[in-house]
Amino acid sequence: MGNFSQDNWRWDLQWRRNLFDHEHDLAVSFMEDITSICIQRNVKDIMMWKAEPNGVYSTKSAYSLMLKLNDSGSQDRFSKLIWNLNIPPRAAVFIWRLLKDRLPTKGNLLRRHVNIQDVGCPLCGQGQEEVGHLFFNCKRTINMWWESMGWIKAESFDFLVGCSN
Repeated sequence: MGNFSQDNWRWDLQWRRNLFDHEHDLAVSFMEDITSICIQRNVKDIMMWKAEPNGVYSTKSAYSLMLKLNDSGSQDRFSKLIWNLNIPPRAAVFIWRLLKDRLPTKGNLLRRHVNIQDVGCPLCGQGQEEVGHLFFNCKRTINMWWESMGWIKAESFDFLVGCSN
């Protein structure tokens, strides 16, 4: 997929088939996105949470970040980002509902006075089923959360994931 040349990483992607005309722009855009990714020789890749100075994820920092995103200026910018993602519309609606805490979690249903017997997380059995738990704390979904960050264009999630030095 690439190699180092004088301690700089150079991408050398080989497509398994010829690209269709409509795929050329996507390939160029993809190459622009991955070119900004920092790859260093002899440095182990790690995930860093840039909302914390120490790079370690915390629920408190995620909550603070979500509050910042909910202020009016950021909200408009973030809404535009969501609706301009190259994803199916139902995925964009899901992301929007997630960030607005409008998903039908057991916690939200309880707040709307829906009678629920068990409010626990059905995936891990620990904690109440809330957006914060499902996407930030549940040991069964945390890896999926990090993977989904890759769906967003690199310049829009630089504040969350970065390269280690």
